[in-house]
Amino acid sequence: MASLGVLIYLIHHVAVSIQVTYFIAVVSQDLHHVIERLFPEMLAHGGSVPQGWCEARLSEGFEFEARQVRTARSGYLQVVESEGLMQLATEHDLIST
Repeated sequence: MASLGVLIYLIHHVAVSIQVTYFIAVVSQDLHHVIERLFPEMLAHGGSVPQGWCEARLSEGFEFEARQVRTARSGYLQVVESEGLMQLATEHDLIST
């Protein structure tokens, strides 16, 4: 009986977890946690902000000079090396501190 109960629970759990609404909710929670970690000052929380993010300001005309970054493969962005990105943006005078 216990095995049957566990099997029913497992089938239900798998059926729920593959639904789009469940997946979107999980992704939304992950996004919220990342935003909280990277931009706590916008949420009035404490936390670590990547060095240079608070002081940096976009240069004039940034919106017009910005370009898309394309990849050879499909997928989604998982990690951004924020310090390297800020250094590159500063070197190319895309932001001012």
